[in-house]
Amino acid sequence: MANSKTNLTWHEVDVDTMSAALKKRYNEYRDLNKKAVDTKLAFQAQFINELRKQSMIEAAETMAFAYKFGKLSIAKVDVEAERPKSSAKPKFKF
Repeated sequence: MANSKTNLTWHEVDVDTMSAALKKRYNEYRDLNKKAVDTKLAFQAQFINELRKQSMIEAAETMAFAYKFGKLSIAKVDVEAERPKSSAKPKFKF
């Protein structure tokens, strides 16, 4: 992995140009990743609901979650807080 000081140039991969075997493996990964993302979002929603039930956060607040080094960290944030938008990436083809 690159360290945080490395300036990387990202390229979006054109999946339709992959071999059938590679594309199949990528689709397996995507399916499992979607399940993981859905499970993560369900956990986070349940966590926030529990905090609200216990009056630990206000209606105008929500939680930010971080998962680093096998640990769960949280921070209160305003519901109205905006997230930064990602920039477009060039396409990569096989």
